[in-house]
Amino acid sequence: MEYYYVYQHLQAGAILTLDDIHIPTIARMCEVLRDDAMWEHVGDVRFTSFFQRTSAPLFDPTGDGWWQQNFNKRRFANPESLVPYLGDGWWKT
Repeated sequence: MEYYYVYQHLQAGAILTLDDIHIPTIARMCEVLRDDAMWEHVGDVRFTSFFQRTSAPLFDPTGDGWWQQNFNKRRFANPESLVPYLGDGWWKT
């Protein structure tokens, strides 16, 4: 939850530190950030990972947009086919 409240306030050049990356759930978050255009992975020191904020546009903190995230796009055979269904909030490909 801390990430949600912090990332939207970090300007280009800011450093984000992610600790405890040896924990599987935190390691997954690290993978997500590595794929995100907003972050450049600077490096790891033991159980801590460092990212620098790029000039990429802010990922909308109030929207959904999961299909726009690089981490998710990599996991679909044809990510361009992911189109939001404007009806009841369910998604289709």
